[in-house]
Amino acid sequence: MVEISFYNVDFDNTSLIKNLKRIIELILDDYNKRDYDLSLVVCDNAFIHNLNKEYRGKDLPTDVLSFSQEDGEDFKDFEFSTPVLGDIIISADKAIEQAKEYGVTGDEEFARLAIHGTLHLLGLNHDTEAEEEEMLGLQDIYLDKFLVFIK
Repeated sequence: MVEISFYNVDFDNTSLIKNLKRIIELILDDYNKRDYDLSLVVCDNAFIHNLNKEYRGKDLPTDVLSFSQEDGEDFKDFEFSTPVLGDIIISADKAIEQAKEYGVTGDEEFARLAIHGTLHLLGLNHDTEAEEEEMLGLQDIYLDKFLVFIK
């Protein structure tokens, strides 16, 4: 069973969080990552800006960051009962701004970002045109599934 921990900075939308967890669980199930933990953080632009600057060298806020445990440092001094897949950090400020810009609902944009972050944790990237096409295609498939079960 997937355990998703949710943390937030002044964000209160219980039904959205429940649905984001649901789509993340669906994706992880499709990738046979049923027994993993991950954290989902919804924050503001200032918080994600600091992370983006520290870890990516980009001095600006971004919409979503993913930190894969498989790519990161080992926690050799700790034993976890369940493997940790990583962390997904979403800027609520950016999600709301982009929803308006793209003409979609806030829930849809939050879902797109959660899906994108989850796919990164699973090792997908968009460094080349072929990788981007594959990742965005999967992102669209999962977003369609998300939209079906929130209606």
